[in-house]
Amino acid sequence: RLRSSVGRRERRKATTRQELIAAGRRLFGSRGLYEFRIEDLAETAGIAKGTFYQYFASKEHLVLAVVQDALGGLMKSVERRCLGARSLSQGVGRMTAAHISFFAENPDLVRILHQARGILKYNRLGAVALRREMRAYLAFLDRTLARIPGAALRSEGRQELAETVFGGVSGVLSVRAAVSPGRRLPRRWPRLSRGYAALARRYAARRST
Repeated sequence: RLRSSVGRRERRKATTRQELIAAGRRLFGSRGLYEFRIEDLAETAGIAKGTFYQYFASKEHLVLAVVQDALGGLMKSVERRCLGARSLSQGVGRMTAAHISFFAENPDLVRILHQARGILKYNRLGAVALRREMRAYLAFLDRTLARIPGAALRSEGRQELAETVFGGVSGVLSVRAAVSPGRRLPRRWPRLSRGYAALARRYAARRST
């Protein structure tokens, strides 16, 4: 009985934590990371302000959790799309398409990740942990490219391609969302995917071992 009780309690805590992350994501997506207050989250989630601190030490820890959740979703999308890629250009094209479709389904994360990069750029509070997560995601993209059969590319080239795909796609979509509020992001962008695939072919030709 004790184990059962402890198990239920831990599941409730995990559920509450996810609900707080979801509430934080809604607020960050609509109001931004900088204007957010703990009081806003407590009101949105229907909890006491003190309850928040049982799960997160600060607002910055919640921002980190939301970004981790976003990058985790991106990883799953990239893994699915890149599975079975037979060349570097095909893999990069699929990786680009995975980012495009993921952000089309989660347009709020375009804004959230854009502002998270701003935190890194200006070394605002929480930048160290966020930078670690961004680097870990880029390392994941690097490993994904390295696993593609026949993609004989030096580490430097893979890193540059990873930065170009993630930074380029999220940056372009961020600009589109900023200049055309309310405009739906494209689920498919064949020309952009083909453009990155062509870039990968040039990398392979110049940097292959």
